[in-house]
Amino acid sequence: MSAVLHLGDGVPRTHSIKGETIKTCDIAKDSGMLAVSSLKFIFQADKIACKWMSVLFTILRNVTNTDAKIMLHLYKTFGIPRVGYCSPI
Repeated sequence: MSAVLHLGDGVPRTHSIKGETIKTCDIAKDSGMLAVSSLKFIFQADKIACKWMSVLFTILRNVTNTDAKIMLHLYKTFGIPRVGYCSPI
């Protein structure tokens, strides 16, 4: 299924191919990055923060050891890559 993501205000909002109108969208995902028509990164930052918190709480829920070195290693292994990939943060 195809959709058109419009960037800017002066662009016509309807497009068609062979008489069939193409659906428009405000948010598109490509290579793990969320593209928004307003070019703001707030949706991408919210998505990354939610994934990071999910990983962090999964680690805290499943690991009974409270040694700081082990927790730091788990955080660096599983948490940091989530924040670093396609992140404006």
